[in-house]
Parts: sequence; C-alpha cells; structure tokens
Amino acid sequence: WQMLGNAPMPLRQDVELLSALLQKHGLALMHCTLRDNRSLVLDAVKQNGGAFAYADPSLRADRGLALEAVKRSGLALQFASETLRHDKELVMQAVEHCGFALQFVPEKLRADVEIALKAVRQNGDALKLLPKELRANQKLVLEALKSGPPPSIKVDELGDAEVEAQLEALGSPLRHADVQLRSDRRVVLEAVKQDGSALFFVDDALKDERALVQQALRRSGWALRFASERLKKDRSLVLEAIQSEGVAIRFAAEELRQNHSFVCEAMSRNGDALRYVDDEFHSDPKVVRSAVRQNGMALRFAVPELRADLNIVTEATKNTPKAFAFACGPLKWDRALVLEMLQLDGSLLQHLPQELRCDRDVVTTAVQQHGRAILWASGSLKQDVLVAVEAVKQDGTALQVVSEVLKSFRNIALEAVRQNSDAWQFVDKHLRGDVDFAIAVVQNNPEVAEVAAEELEVPVKCLVAVADQADLRFDKEAMLKMIRESGWQCMRLVGSTIRQEPELHTEAVAQSWKSLKWMQEPKVTVILSACRQDLSAVELLGNVEDGIKAVIAMNHPEVVQFPSFATKLPMLSAVRKNGLLLQFASAQLREDFEVVDAAVKQNPEALRFARGAAVAKLKVQQEASTAPPMLVAPAAATQQAHLLPWMAGRQDASSSIEWCCCAGEDERPLQQL
Repeated sequence: WQMLGNAPMPLRQDVELLSALLQKHGLALMHCTLRDNRSLVLDAVKQNGGAFAYADPSLRADRGLALEAVKRSGLALQFASETLRHDKELVMQAVEHCGFALQFVPEKLRADVEIALKAVRQNGDALKLLPKELRANQKLVLEALKSGPPPSIKVDELGDAEVEAQLEALGSPLRHADVQLRSDRRVVLEAVKQDGSALFFVDDALKDERALVQQALRRSGWALRFASERLKKDRSLVLEAIQSEGVAIRFAAEELRQNHSFVCEAMSRNGDALRYVDDEFHSDPKVVRSAVRQNGMALRFAVPELRADLNIVTEATKNTPKAFAFACGPLKWDRALVLEMLQLDGSLLQHLPQELRCDRDVVTTAVQQHGRAILWASGSLKQDVLVAVEAVKQDGTALQVVSEVLKSFRNIALEAVRQNSDAWQFVDKHLRGDVDFAIAVVQNNPEVAEVAAEELEVPVKCLVAVADQADLRFDKEAMLKMIRESGWQCMRLVGSTIRQEPELHTEAVAQSWKSLKWMQEPKVTVILSACRQDLSAVELLGNVEDGIKAVIAMNHPEVVQFPSFATKLPMLSAVRKNGLLLQFASAQLREDFEVVDAAVKQNPEALRFARGAAVAKLKVQQEASTAPPMLVAPAAATQQAHLLPWMAGRQDASSSIEWCCCAGEDERPLQQL
C-alpha cells in the first residue's frame, strides 16, 4: 500500500479498488487523492483510527467518522474538529480507548468527573492531565492507582539517583496526586499494595508506620530503602523484605548487615542475598552453606576456596544441579562426581574441562539427559554416530546441533523425527526428498505427514495411505487408481518394482509432463507425449541411449538445444528436419562433414554455422560434381552398406521406421528412410 502514491492516477481514483485497499490498510489514505470521499474515509478509520489524520478537513467535523476513529484509536481525537472535541460522548469514547487522549480535551470537559474516571481507569498516568482539584479527588486517585502493573526497575544495576529518576518518570500514579493525598492512609495503602516502590512518594510520617511499610515490602522487597531508619533496624521486617527480594539486604541498617547470625538467617530466607553482603561473608562457610542450601545458584558468589569444597558443592547441587557449573578446583575433574551431576543435568557438560568433554562415557551420559548437550562435546565425539543417536533419542531437535554430515544419516534422522516432529526441519535436504525415508518417518510419527508431503509435493492423504499399507506402493492397479484420482504427483510414490509399468506412465504423463521425472525406462511414446506438452521434459530423462534421442529429435528437432541432446545422432535427426539447428551443435559437430552436409542439404543457409574442414570439403564436392546426389547406392557400394547398430532390427511402438546409411564410391553420404 505504500506504493499507492506512485500508482497511475486512474488507479488512485478507482473507488472500488481503493475501498478494498483501505479495508486492509487504513493508513493508505495518506496516499489517496479522494480523501473527501466519506465512504473511503470510513473504510480507512474502521481499519485504523489513526487514518483520520489524513481525512479531508471537511470530514473531520463528521461526528460518525470521528466516533469510528476514536473507538479504534483514542488519540485520533486530536484530528477531530474543535466542535467535536467538545462533544462529551465522543470524548468519553476516546479516553476509554486511550487515557492520554485527555490532552486533546478542552479544559471544561477535563474537569468532568465522569470523563476523568474513564481516562484514569484506562491509564493511571492520565491523572497528571487533570485539573488540580480532581487530582485531589480521593476516588479518582484510587481508580488511577489500580490501572496498571508497577514499573520494572533493575535496582541492583542502578545507583540511587538513577533509581529515583526512573521512579519520577515511570513510578506509581501516586506521584501525580495532590500532596495532601500522599498522607491519606487509605490512598497510600492502596498505592503500596499495587506497587511497593510507591513508598517513595509517601509522606515521611507514614514511612515509619510498620503495617503500611510491611505491605509495601510484600510487593517489592527493595522498597525497604524508602522506609524510616527505625524500621530498617526491625529484624523481622527486614528479613521479610529479604525473603521477597535478596537485594533488600543492601538497605538494612548497618548493625544488621554486620551481624553474623542475622546474615546467616537472611541467607536461609533468600540465598541470592549473598550477592549483596560484604565481601567477608563470601568466604564464611556457615553463611555460604546457608545460602546455597536455600538457593544452589548462590554458590557463584562464594570465594573459589569454598566453591572447591565438596560439602558445600554437594549442598548447592542437591536441589539445583546447575550449580555444579560454579564448582572449581579438583571437583571439576572428579569423574565419578561429574557423571553423577550429568545424570541430573546434561547441560553441565559445557562447564567441564576439555579432556572430560572428549570422554565418550561422559558425553554419552550428558546427551542421555540433555540431547542438545552434544553441542559441547569435543573432538571426534561430535561426529560419533552412537553419541548422536543417543542425543536425538532424548531430544529430537538435537539434530539441529549435530554435525552436517550426521544430519544425512538415515538412522539418526529417523530417530530424531520419531522423538520430535519438529526435528524434520533439521534433516538433510536430500534425505527429506527421499520417498522411502519420508514413508518410514510417517510410519513412526504421523504428525510429520503434512510437512513431509509438502516436501515431496504429493497429496498428504496419499502419503499417509502408502505409509499405512506398505504393499500399496507395489500394487499396480492401486497406484493407477491413485494417480487417476489424486494426480500425477503420486507417480513419485510408486514402488521401484512397478515404476517401469507403461500404464502408470501413460496415465501420469497425460496429466503432466513433469511426471516423467519419476518414471523408470519410459517408452518413447511416453517421452514424445511429454515433449509435446513441454520440451523441458527432456531434462527430466535419465541416461537414454542415442538412438532414442535421435527418434525424439526427429519428432521434436528443437530438443538439440538441450546439452544432453548435443551428440551426433540426435543432431543428425534434427538438422535433417531443420538445418539451421546446426547453430546449437558443439564446435566438434560443426566440423563433422556428415552433420554439416545433412544440415546444408536441408537448408543451404546452415553453411554459415559450419566450421573447419567440413566447409572446405563441401566446397570441393560442389565444384567437382554438378550431378545430383545418388538416391541408390552403386553395386560397388552395397558391399559397404550396413545398418547402424543403434537401430538394427529395432521397431518402435509408434512407427516401423528403420534407418540405414550407405557409403558410395565417391564417399558422399546416401540416406534412405
């Protein structure tokens, strides 16, 4: 639709065409010359309310159009006429769709409580667009606070100033409320229930109220940073905050942060808090043990010495096997321990030393638990067939990460697709085009039938039928019926033992010359039938003897344009029909006297395509004899006569033609049909 502006003027003024376009792409109205056509503008705004911006000014005062526009895009209100923006019903529709449409509403209507309610219910931040007296309205503010989810602020990555800046920009709608309401307990309680960080905007007196702060901490543990200093020393309250979010320990009173028993208890509530305590606790076995017992992944924050401690690592991996990735020292080399861990989580293979990733037992154990772990195997194991089979048995999509060579292995691909139909997309392209493989896959996983049939370009029901009945492909009558009823594409499904059956060939080629590709030893009549539809059919032939090619060239001389027909016998047949086809002969054949002579006899102008000795010999021959060519071989020549071996004794089903060539005493060729 973006190209409409470059379309010819008649198209840009075709109402029927424009209507169809605008119903799918309303914004195409911007390129339309008929913006004053109400019907077209209506089509556009029904699809995209924003298209109202491109309506002719005369239509922006149309109430019906404006209503349709703001129902789909509240901000389209800005394009309505001044009169319509005073229409309460229209404004209500706009702010119900987008609260920020309030910015385009006249001051008088912004003071309307009903309109204000709809706006803040849709978007709490619309509160900032209301008059001061409404921002002091408790009911309105309470509705605004319920409007949306709290902001996502990464406290652990930002400094204090950055956090406060984000809160001022994205925080609770409480920031837009009148100052008096920030000390209103009911309003504040609702605010922190919805978003704990709203505590930042609360009056200082309420930040010291335990019940209210506790409510905020249940929603956002890090909101502890906004609590009063007294509450930051409240052990049970701080522990509750840490349980909600480990980062909350950063905002606890210093005396608690330095208290060993408190830190241990904090770790038992939330092991992730180990990340935020002072460095001295990272090397404290008791603290670290408490942390990893609650959250094994906390092991990553311990010092290397403790990450090499078998007891601590064992505690960490009990419920979180992935934590073994952070173990260090000799533990990573403990083969028995490694095998035990891999049975729980095969993806740990990526964190092991190179030597262990070359160990067959280690890698096999890993892929049996997590098939895609083969990605991290080293050396020859990535190419190992047995390892790959184990991997795809566990997860068929592991075929995606095995080596390209293994993707073409039939047994591996079959196991993969059997386990997960999605693995089909990762099978080697040539294997996906193998009918026998596709049938085997469908037999093991019927869910693949549709994509496999699409790959083979055959009807799904036919692929399923031959998969369900193994003998069906080898039943001539059944396959003949299938080709008749479901199309020539079914020729591809025909079994090898009956693929040379003439009846199947005749039926399939009658529907499409393309079926020739799947035939075995087709008769000349079938090939000729295909060529009558499209000469490209000859490109689908396999190895065909030159005699058959000559017969095809005799019926369709133009086939010599294809490289596979550029040999002497087909070329002779072709130039006898059309001498000018000599131009498609190879350089060698253009120098062949027999070929050139035949072409020139059919059309003297073919001489311009001849090359080398053939041209000279023709000129000498023409100068030496004025007599016409002999039609019967002289007696002396009959002893030299011979049937060409490629057609000797052969009679084609479509004709009884026999070819022979005789050589006369003067070595001029003589042909007889």
